[in-house]
Amino acid sequence: MKKYLINIIILAGVFALSQAQTDIKSFKLFGKDSISVRISGDFALQFQALNHSNEPDTFPDNQLNDIVPGFNNATGNLGFTVQLYDGITSFIDIYLSSEHHTEMWMREGYIEIDKLKMFNSITVDNIMKYLTIKAGQMEINYGDQQLRRSDNGDVQKNPLVGNYVIDANTTEVTTEIYFNYNDFMLMGGLSGGTTKGDILKGHGYALYGKLAYDKHFLKDLRFRLSGSVYTVDHSDNSAAFGAGTTNYLFSGNRSGSRYKGLFNAGTDAGQINPIAGQKVFAFQINPFIKIGGLEIFGLFEQVSDKDINGNETGNPEEAWTHYGADIVYRIGESGKFYLAARYNSATQTEGPEKDASVSRIQGGAGYFLTSSILLKAEYVNQNYNDFSVQSIYHEGNFKGFVLEASVSF
Repeated sequence: MKKYLINIIILAGVFALSQAQTDIKSFKLFGKDSISVRISGDFALQFQALNHSNEPDTFPDNQLNDIVPGFNNATGNLGFTVQLYDGITSFIDIYLSSEHHTEMWMREGYIEIDKLKMFNSITVDNIMKYLTIKAGQMEINYGDQQLRRSDNGDVQKNPLVGNYVIDANTTEVTTEIYFNYNDFMLMGGLSGGTTKGDILKGHGYALYGKLAYDKHFLKDLRFRLSGSVYTVDHSDNSAAFGAGTTNYLFSGNRSGSRYKGLFNAGTDAGQINPIAGQKVFAFQINPFIKIGGLEIFGLFEQVSDKDINGNETGNPEEAWTHYGADIVYRIGESGKFYLAARYNSATQTEGPEKDASVSRIQGGAGYFLTSSILLKAEYVNQNYNDFSVQSIYHEGNFKGFVLEASVSF
């Protein structure tokens, strides 16, 4: 009861503050430098009408639960953007409710530095014209697919309802340094390589980076091409059958899948989590072009785990090839109404289900009632191909419709 009372008090205070300030508000805190705070919120709710099927053969554990149309768990985010100093900003993101955490839970807390005016140095100021530094617990900048995915209650970046079949998304304690010059961006990051702190002997650190070219050739013509890479090795901190430090690049999404109850799964229904391991390498390439109201986004990705248990008696190497494409057409100058489609496929190239694949087709539409309120509808059809008879995905399929309503401010 005490926990719920504390949450209610916090929410009441946030509501009162948000009513008092609709935009960035400056004030002086306990005699320190003047700071500015902006509060943001994202809320989403889905109505799902999906059905699933497989060929369970003689394995009773592969019998599917009956699912019927209904509402999914409502999700919400609360964000704070705090201007601490000229060029220094702190970002905080809190999950009010999610699939992994039905209670209030802090997802991100990090600082971003664009200027270092306190040094009073012309040399430092000139260097910082090209550099940005981010540090803290945050979503790592791997792949451009994260820029178009739904994140718990924050769903308006995604033109459809579901995310990609393989959904790279995790938060780690990390530092990222960005070098920006004209239309090019180069980023390098060093993180703990897992979603939580780890001081066990033999744990590794993740190295990752991104190179992007982003150019507006005309007012209505934009082209972007980016490449990302991520590598980590925790295998010196291993024991048999996966005990030890684990990487969560493809399974660290705390908000869960946008689909529920499929193939008796919990929070990851409809997704493929290729890596549950320790010696991980991944890269992703993303082209994007925008011509007027037409947007085309592409994805090609390869992921592998050389030894997920740190010893030869563990599970074998696992690897996947993943690709997909979005097409979005926004109608009219305001773009309030749009049509969207996506094709997405992933194939296991190494591992216990070698040559098995998953393919998904999504099609839908969205309409912004206001700049903050979005309604979406999606039809999805996903097939599981060439999985073994022992797998719950043997001859598997799910399809149907999902409706989603969201508010973001």
